[in-house]
Amino acid sequence: MAFVEPFGEVRGAGACSLYTLRDGDGHSLSVTDFGAGIVRLVVPAAGGPLDVALGYDGAAAYDGGARADRPYLGCVVGRVANRIRGGAFALDGEAFTVPANDGANALHGGTRGFDRRRWARVGEDSASSITFEYKSPAGEMGFPGELTARCTYTLEGGGRLRTQLEATCDAPTPVALAQHCYWNLAGHASGQTVDAHVLEVNSNAYTDTNHKLIPTGELVDVSGTPLDFRLGVAVGSRVDEAGGYDHNFVLARTRCRAGEEVRRCARLSCVESGVAFELCTNAPGVQVYSGNFLDGEKGKGGAVYPTRGGIALETQGWPNAVNEASFPSVILRPGERYVHTMLHAFSCGAPAGTELKAATIPKKA
Repeated sequence: MAFVEPFGEVRGAGACSLYTLRDGDGHSLSVTDFGAGIVRLVVPAAGGPLDVALGYDGAAAYDGGARADRPYLGCVVGRVANRIRGGAFALDGEAFTVPANDGANALHGGTRGFDRRRWARVGEDSASSITFEYKSPAGEMGFPGELTARCTYTLEGGGRLRTQLEATCDAPTPVALAQHCYWNLAGHASGQTVDAHVLEVNSNAYTDTNHKLIPTGELVDVSGTPLDFRLGVAVGSRVDEAGGYDHNFVLARTRCRAGEEVRRCARLSCVESGVAFELCTNAPGVQVYSGNFLDGEKGKGGAVYPTRGGIALETQGWPNAVNEASFPSVILRPGERYVHTMLHAFSCGAPAGTELKAATIPKKA
């Protein structure tokens, strides 16, 4: 069984818990039922155990209270991740409105999305796997239909972390869940930025956006732009030219569904620590967010996270897909099952430039 300990209380959610999983290979994962979030991910680095996930010391900090600028550290966001233009969409001829929380737009499911809900632990968890469930009633945050969402974290051994997000509904509704963990492979408490991390993204295009980060509907070739990560470049080498990274990279035009194969999506590495991971997913996009607004965020254990002190690689449906007919659909209907799989394969080689060998990743979810 997972080791469980108290994680504080949140008004309206009650007492929350922290669960720690282990794989026998020196990796441990701590997750909370509040927001089904990742709090710690410890890897056996060359210099000793290293926590590479940004997080907080208690559930109340994840809730954020009245904070409009909370950074969504580690949590599962939904019912629809990323932005919905004007907080409005139409489905089957009916108009729906989601509370705006990013200017005039809705971000990550509205003012109180899945990240601010306490999920129930369900099923038979083990020392290396746990499942959380959240039942979102019809009308919550303006979305139609009751939705049952599940999040399963599994340490598979050999440095592999599988995250599976699933959902079913009783009426047509948009669903696009995402895991919003921020990584710093030098260690969450290093005080360093991720500028020296090397990022590779297996994508030839990104979704163009306006100044409010709402997609225009156009796809842009990454060639010759500061968003070309196909061969792997340091995050900080062109970040100012890009105005900070907060972009959706195109991976496929398929939906998140059962049986969809996972594809190699990205690789992130830190020369200083020797820690790296490869990421595979069946999602059609990945949002690269360089922590542009962390700016002194107070984290767990007294850590302070500077601007670009962590990077989020959020596999997802395309932003504002509910309002863009040419984008892969995020509409789920009764009888269908939404399945979104992520596989992180961590490796811990010698630091200071030694070649890293990533753990083997299965071809299918």
